[in-house]
Amino acid sequence: MEKQTLRIICQPGSSLAQAHWQQFVWPAVIGKNGPVAADKKAENDWLTPLGEYPILQGFYRADRAVRPGPDTPQFPWRASVPGDGYCDDPADPLYNQLVSLGHPCAEGLFRESSRHDVSMYFGYNVAPIIHDKGSCLFIHGIEKGHTAGCVGLATEHIKIIGQTLRYGDTIRIELAA
Repeated sequence: MEKQTLRIICQPGSSLAQAHWQQFVWPAVIGKNGPVAADKKAENDWLTPLGEYPILQGFYRADRAVRPGPDTPQFPWRASVPGDGYCDDPADPLYNQLVSLGHPCAEGLFRESSRHDVSMYFGYNVAPIIHDKGSCLFIHGIEKGHTAGCVGLATEHIKIIGQTLRYGDTIRIELAA
């Protein structure tokens, strides 16, 4: 099967974007400070890196959301549990990696808010991991008119993507033509 790409079309200096998946077009949000070239991205800059990245893993809150797609070799889904998170401390050896059970640098996936009821981790700054170049980038639910650097979509749209997502599919964050 041919690789699928979730396209995120951004305006320079804006957190508003548009998501294109198969025949669907939806509103999206990105980092509060807009898009940035990937080599200019830094931790806590509220910017979203331009480029194409693999969508690596899906997460869902089993107590709130139904798994959007099957957990198969085509794409891995994992039920998040209290304590799950990604490390966002550039000084920590586990920077930009999945951590659990209260690791001190965890940006939590199991939250009071609905942001990570269904979310997908994408492969920015993963091979190799460069400390302070940005971490914990997800496609997650929208809570505000911006994110800290992730891509925000309505949860029902993330579920639609999850139903047909396969390992090797990508997200491409690009500027509007």
